[in-house]
Amino acid sequence: MKAQLYKLACSAEYRPLTQALSAQSGVGWQSAIRLILELGDIDRFRTSDALPHYLGLTPSQYSSGELDHRGHTLKCGPGFLRALLVQCARSAVRQGCDTEPQERFAALAPRIGRKRAIIAVARKLAIKVRGRWRTHLSASEPTPALAV
Repeated sequence: MKAQLYKLACSAEYRPLTQALSAQSGVGWQSAIRLILELGDIDRFRTSDALPHYLGLTPSQYSSGELDHRGHTLKCGPGFLRALLVQCARSAVRQGCDTEPQERFAALAPRIGRKRAIIAVARKLAIKVRGRWRTHLSASEPTPALAV
């Protein structure tokens, strides 16, 4: 299985996108190719909050009048990808190359606990991965010829 994923990641079709996603702290080539294969078209997630919501990384919310209660995470969508992003978030917190996930985790962990803090880092990571993916797609698209 790992050899087949490696062949796909190195193929001409997936290599540029795999490298673009792997540049994100905490995301390796295996995680990148699995995200690419499982999510397919990133354009179906129109807003930055759409991907974390699809993956179940956002809290449930009950609002009525002045009451605004946020509960447990929704846990909708593919659990495999949610677990993959949580694992990537833990790796990003452990690694020292990008300090933003570490700072976010360090700020949130004392207040809300380590488990909830890592979910918050995973949510932010999903937003960043979507951004990198969309940036890569817009950079790789051929520019239309100007009409004269």
